[in-house]
Amino acid sequence: MRITAIETIHVGAYPNLTFVEVHTDEGVSGLGETFRGPQAVAAHVHEAIAPYLLGRDPRAVEAHSHHLLNGYLGFASSGAETRAASAVDIALWDLWGKATNQSVLQLLGGPVRDRIRVYNTPGAGGNVGTLRAAKAPADGYTLVQCTIGTCSINGSLYANTGFDVQKDFVPVFLTGGVMNVFTVNNNFPARTMQEMVDWARDNPGKLTFGSSGIGASNHLAPEWLAFLTGISMIHVPYKGSGPAIIDLIGGQIMMFNDNEPSILPQIKSGKVRALAVTGPQRSRALPEVPTMEEAGYKGFVVEPWFGFMAPKGTPQPVVDKLNAAFNAALANPRVRRRLEEAGLRPVGGPPERLGDQIRIETERWARVIKANNIKAE
Repeated sequence: MRITAIETIHVGAYPNLTFVEVHTDEGVSGLGETFRGPQAVAAHVHEAIAPYLLGRDPRAVEAHSHHLLNGYLGFASSGAETRAASAVDIALWDLWGKATNQSVLQLLGGPVRDRIRVYNTPGAGGNVGTLRAAKAPADGYTLVQCTIGTCSINGSLYANTGFDVQKDFVPVFLTGGVMNVFTVNNNFPARTMQEMVDWARDNPGKLTFGSSGIGASNHLAPEWLAFLTGISMIHVPYKGSGPAIIDLIGGQIMMFNDNEPSILPQIKSGKVRALAVTGPQRSRALPEVPTMEEAGYKGFVVEPWFGFMAPKGTPQPVVDKLNAAFNAALANPRVRRRLEEAGLRPVGGPPERLGDQIRIETERWARVIKANNIKAE
């Protein structure tokens, strides 16, 4: 057996996460691990190649013996989706690896230090990575991140995504969702949602609102509000939430409806003003801020959500086993705490729970997109 290459790959939203792969003429072996500094990486590389140096077949070593689990995320590891995407990375790595290996990996029959690779493949609102997963083998070792965008919005927003969520995938697990927060810059006169709507009604076409991009939940939620109230607003799309937040603070735009984890620091520091949250209950981080329903907008609940799907044809017993493992992991207080700290409300449940979520959300956003004639650029 001969070593042909050794690779260290940085994966996910964590700068300290490194994936070590050892390539030989008989295959690939690797481990996902958290490192702090180059010396720790070097030490782990040595650990990974030790079986080869000792002349042992790594397939006989438990930590190297199982299949590689592949996870596809349709967004960059940082930036565009900011902390919301990081919550998904946390879900992947907690539910598949570091924090929950005792629950997930043991239930899946794998060793505590199993091997996981996450492919961050951004483009076209997550369509590129999702399409790549749709073409992956239905072998039970491939999962794809399912979001409100890739699974419910994009089908109506894009002329051709290249895949059909219903035909090309099967639901596995609904991880949870994050609420959005309607915020305004500090110079805007409104202090409640009703005051904002009244101002927009008295000043048609003058209320500007930002979004992280056309078709994002922070674009469609204000469009839904405009549809329900009959107000007219000007949409200013940005390439990600970061630039929109900067312009909100600076007064270049008046309103922004962003994911709570992303906008929370600016609210807490007093740089922007929160008017309402879009979750079904008040936020534990913003207990003084009313929900949209409390503000008078019945049924106005918007939670950008995240889950996992598998390619169509994945055997049902495998789907059930993965779902059971994810639910067991979500029952772990340590995992729930990490997800909640990232601003994500855990949900869980059977695969059908995600299937219902996709169907209901697809129907709702299709109506909003059609009513407002929204198209991806």
